[in-house]
Amino acid sequence: MTAVFAKKTLEREWLSEVSNIPLQQSVIDLGIIDFATFDTGEKIKSPKPLKRRLKKLRKAQRKHARTTKGSKRRERARKRVAKVHAKISDERTRLFA
Repeated sequence: MTAVFAKKTLEREWLSEVSNIPLQQSVIDLGIIDFATFDTGEKIKSPKPLKRRLKKLRKAQRKHARTTKGSKRRERARKRVAKVHAKISDERTRLFA
């Protein structure tokens, strides 16, 4: 087993573990509407991380736009927007990793 320690922006830290598990062979078709279709006919829908978090992102960006430049609240609002973007990015990364 391999453990990887990583630190990313926004003061987030996590420990990622990778293990060597033997997998059986199967055919997987990757697509846009259906993320994956297996040779058994089972389908996994695409998660669409941006579409799911778009409402929260819009709200955070509106609040950020309405704050006074240089204020402490604007910095908090900026971090909130960055956090939403990071969650979307992380989900996409985990999806294709």
